[in-house]
Order: sequence, then structure tokens, then C-alpha cells
Amino acid sequence: MYLAYEELSALIEEKLGYCFNDNQLLEQAFTHCSANIGKDNKGKARHYERLEFLGDRVLNLCVAAALYKAYPLDTEGELAKRHTALIREEFLANLAKELGFGEYIRMSEGELRSGGQKKSSILSDVVESVFGAIYMESGTSKVEKLIECYWTPMFEQVVLQDAKSSLQEHLQAQKMEIPTYEVIEEEGKDHQPIFTVKVMCGLGNAIGTGASKQIAGQQAASALLVKIEKENL
Repeated sequence: MYLAYEELSALIEEKLGYCFNDNQLLEQAFTHCSANIGKDNKGKARHYERLEFLGDRVLNLCVAAALYKAYPLDTEGELAKRHTALIREEFLANLAKELGFGEYIRMSEGELRSGGQKKSSILSDVVESVFGAIYMESGTSKVEKLIECYWTPMFEQVVLQDAKSSLQEHLQAQKMEIPTYEVIEEEGKDHQPIFTVKVMCGLGNAIGTGASKQIAGQQAASALLVKIEKENL
């Protein structure tokens, strides 16, 4: 039995901090094509596939923009690897589970019996369709804030190369003291902070910036490793 969309709207507001004005748009975002609800009075299908198409593009852009700001020293290739990891189906499905979206998805009895509300492919589609619906109702800025809120804390889980560990191992191999890190600046808004961290060691120092102290520290270590390599230290 599906819960009332008033409850779903309240859940979205609680979990995402967003209040839908158009409950029909919200209902569409949670309706699987197997539900066979038909079309609206304008002849448009009432399932989520069109919203999922839009949300996929919105999500790609917003995550890319957030990564661009969080990792100012990354190459295009490094940004691309991070981006791919953060928009994969598994990640989106886990987010849907965390938000409790599964039980609200409308689908056919057959799809329901086959475990459709727990399928990663469907759960990830619903996340994208929700962001597509929010974009349709409120535009880019609101979606950007929501995506940054949920995705930025996950950035540190994508490890391309642990620069801090690599730097420490390099110093220990030369029997030198481990590096120290210092936050030298913190700016930006509370929900969008920018940290500047300085790493110092016997081979020199470097500065990194990022959306968290950990990211900034990794950027600083990476910059120092590049310097060390260039100077053959």
C-alpha cells in the first residue's frame, strides 16, 4: 500500500529541506513506467522517465561544478574520475535508501513482487527524477545547494591517490620527520566553506584549498609532491 503523497511531500521537506508546490510533479517523480497510469490532459506520460532524463543532466552538471570548486588543483582527468565515481548507480541507490524513497515508488504488482522498490537501477532513477522535478519547479540554484549538501561530504570517499600518505612515506624513506598541516584560512559561507591548508616539512612547504580541511590537506600534500619531484628532492 502506497503512502499518501502528503506524507511523501513531508518526507522530502524533512530530508532535503525542499517543499514541493506541485504535488503532481512530485507524484510523477515517484511513478515507475510499469504503473501504467497513462497520460495527463496534455498527452504526456505520467511516469518518471522524462524527469529522470532531465535530472541526470542536472546532476552531472551540478556535481561537476562542485568538484571544480572543491579541487582547484586537480587535472581534468582527475576531476573526471571523481565525477564518475560520484554519479554511479550504486551511489545514487544508496542515497535513495538513506532517504527512504523506496516505499513511495508506484509500480505494477508484478514489478513490486519482483522487489522493484529495492532495485538499484530504479532507486537511482528516482533520485535523478526528484532532482529533475526540483529543477523544473525551482531552477538550478536550489538543486545546486541540495546536491552540494549531499555530495560534498562524500568527496573524501573517492580516493584517487592518498597524497598525504605518499608524502609521509617519501619523508620516512629519507629518515625525515613527518609533515605537519596547518589551517591558515577559512572563508565562505557556513554551508560552503573554503579551507586553505599549509603543509610543512624538511623538504619545503605548499598550500592547498578545498571544501573541507581533509580535501585542502590532500591538495597541499599533492602540490608539495609535485614540487619535490620537479626539484628531485
